[in-house]
Amino acid sequence: VTSVSFRPDGKLLASAGENGTVKLWNLEGTLLGSLEGSQGSITSLTFNSDGELLASGGENGTVKLWNLEGTLLGSFIPFIGSQGSVTSVAFSPDGKFLASGGENGTVKLWNLEGKPLSSFIGSQGLVTSVAFSPDGKFLASGGENGTVKLWNLEGKLLRLFIGSKGLVTSISFSPDSRLLAIGREKGTVYLWNLQGVQAQVFNVPKGAVNSVSFSPDGKLLATAGADGTARLWDLKNLQQLGKFQVPQQSEKFQVPEGAINTISFSPDGNLLATGGEDGTIRFWNLQKQQQPTSTENQNLDELLERGCNWVRDYLENNPEVDESDRTLCNDIIDNG
Repeated sequence: VTSVSFRPDGKLLASAGENGTVKLWNLEGTLLGSLEGSQGSITSLTFNSDGELLASGGENGTVKLWNLEGTLLGSFIPFIGSQGSVTSVAFSPDGKFLASGGENGTVKLWNLEGKPLSSFIGSQGLVTSVAFSPDGKFLASGGENGTVKLWNLEGKLLRLFIGSKGLVTSISFSPDSRLLAIGREKGTVYLWNLQGVQAQVFNVPKGAVNSVSFSPDGKLLATAGADGTARLWDLKNLQQLGKFQVPQQSEKFQVPEGAINTISFSPDGNLLATGGEDGTIRFWNLQKQQQPTSTENQNLDELLERGCNWVRDYLENNPEVDESDRTLCNDIIDNG
């Protein structure tokens, strides 16, 4: 599984993989529909803001737009651009534009009729990831040469972020558009503000960080690792809150093993969806059992306490957990 995306209402999950098929699931793990668009391996998948449209990027150099009809996806309009393999796609927050990143180092901006509006050429080598800021003012692109570039929608380069050598695997804006999270193949995650000041570095001990995602409230950051581990980071206290590995899971679609390629929060922040190297999708439940499903009106300390109650047994009893991590949640729970 190369990409997963929740529909904005949180009721459906779309997934895509190397077999070129887009699949639509409900949150009980029931397959609702499959779409085959002759794109080869699908590299990226995203819903627009109202959940009516789904865009997919493929290794054959096309971006395809799918209509959602009822519970199934409908017709699509192909976007064809000479940029080699399409590596990443993203809708603008207002749903009027679609950005795509390409193997040849080009970022393109399209309207929904398939007309290319502008090209951003930034000497990044292969473009690995593109993302719009939630306020719709900026577009960021990450490259195999280790740089991340911040653009306005007219194609003007505003900022260059250089954290370290190594390919950029994933980029994500915080919900308030103030921070940019950058994942790298060297196992690091960098947080930058948009003025170009590095705010924080998180180090993942084993392998590449394949995907990064902010929680909807902006208080947590999730990372997906090549070591098969999803990690949850507390952005207030700047520490790892928990790490989730086989066999800890809630709803399962298949038995997962290997690297986690993609990660995404549900719109309510209660679930994490991950896609695995062997074609698996799994949900991680961030809610303590029998807690309310909504985190509205709950502060960060309550959220951390619930998260720690969920992972406490795992931290204390799993033989693979480092000794330094076993007491990670003690202060949070004791003071809760």
